Amino acid sequence: MIDSTAKSQQASSSSTSPISQRQKSLFVVAAVTVATWMFLLLLLSITTANPVTLNRDQIIDSTDVVTALVDDPQSGVIQIQQFWKSVVTEGELKIADLAALSVTKGDRFIIPVLRNKDAWYVTPSKLPKNPRLIYPASDEAERQLKSILKTGRLP
Repeated sequence: MIDSTAKSQQASSSSTSPISQRQKSLFVVAAVTVATWMFLLLLLSITTANPVTLNRDQIIDSTDVVTALVDDPQSGVIQIQQFWKSVVTEGELKIADLAALSVTKGDRFIIPVLRNKDAWYVTPSKLPKNPRLIYPASDEAERQLKSILKTGRLP
């Protein structure tokens, strides 16, 4: 009986053959493919995360839209670089509620503005809680702005 148990153990160990070289190669190829895929997904998410999208209604409802450099974030003074609806004509403008936004001196933004009595404000959006949105001045943001002003739609 001991002989038969030993023989059955030998038979079972010989039936489980070691991993072949071909299986090892296939595993390495699969592992490299998965690692490459994960790296490319990470790269894609880093380079395309959070693209700027202008709020169409906010742009349309604005008295004007300006591209400007922030001169003094606390007092709301900006230096106008471009007027998009040609209502604002000053080279410098004071935005009453700019201090409430996260801006620093020298930042360049596209700012939808609204005239209310004797002051200029960032135009509130129609999103919940009416946030006042400003946009980093980039080529893509300017392309979207031109399309909204021309056709009333995003490109």
